[in-house]
Amino acid sequence: MQDSTQFRILLADDHTFFRKGIKSHISKNPELSVEGEVADGNELIPFLEKKPIDMIILDLWMPTVTGLEALNMVKKRFPQVKVLICSAKEKKKDFVKAMIAGADGFLGKLESDKEVFTAIERIRTGKKYIPPLLASEFAGDLIDSVDGAGSDPFSHLTKRELEVLHLLVKGYTSGRIADHFHLSIRTIEHHRANLLRKSKQKNSAALVNWAVSNGLTESDL
Repeated sequence: MQDSTQFRILLADDHTFFRKGIKSHISKNPELSVEGEVADGNELIPFLEKKPIDMIILDLWMPTVTGLEALNMVKKRFPQVKVLICSAKEKKKDFVKAMIAGADGFLGKLESDKEVFTAIERIRTGKKYIPPLLASEFAGDLIDSVDGAGSDPFSHLTKRELEVLHLLVKGYTSGRIADHFHLSIRTIEHHRANLLRKSKQKNSAALVNWAVSNGLTESDL
């Protein structure tokens, strides 16, 4: 007979091996109970309509309906149900998308038993969960942004990118820059794309304006 105080969990993953593994981990904790398993996102809503669940451990990449699509459906119909997204790879962009969509946590599938329980417990107590690796990356990004305030705005550019930027400021076209360095236009366009990304500018004109406003001039060559 199930203890009424147990935290009820539904496993949603198309990989049987993963479901068995996570179920085995969870069964070690008497306060947790796996109430069911589904292998497809389309099975989630019908299951929730029949059986009350406290949390879903949901695979990010499932067939037919992706984890994010399933997450949206669950939060719309059953906003009280907690959702822990699981993914084989811990990517920042996937974490951000999941949290924006309403996830309560994001867990890598290779995390230890201890970390699985940590994630469940945080979510169970109303907190959000972020895995150690991503937490470290976000902390590093924050530190870098603080350390970078007022520092050389060109320090994150490679030597070649800086050389290309110098010539763009001088008014060189991609073709002329390619000839100057004896490189292909495609390679120069790749450097230009990196410059736009790193400077967070939308086009070449804005890039040149950014470079000049930060002190780069034609005479710096």
